[in-house]
Amino acid sequence: MKKVLFLICFMLALTSCDKGELVKGQFIYYDGAAVLQTDSIVYGVIINDKALELDKLSKQFKKEDTDMVSVELRGKLIPRPENEEGWDYSIDIKEIVNVSESKEDNDIIKFGDE
Repeated sequence: MKKVLFLICFMLALTSCDKGELVKGQFIYYDGAAVLQTDSIVYGVIINDKALELDKLSKQFKKEDTDMVSVELRGKLIPRPENEEGWDYSIDIKEIVNVSESKEDNDIIKFGDE
């Protein structure tokens, strides 16, 4: 009986690995920096392999390099240390759940004949 209980606990521990908070918002990666904007907060994005993968996935939905795309991500939210400048929180992306075209208009004023 103890072996069965141990096996069940072990399997639960394996399947409950924490991939972090689910966050939905608008993502942009430009010139080596990335930002995730939600309805209530802006996160700095830690540039890692997942952030670069997200940038590649988002390119198919962009018309301009400065366009944002809608994303759903799982990641670890990291508060900014008191002695540093930057966004109040950063997100370390662990999983890309969904990427889609932004439903918001990209309000950019363009001058010239483009």
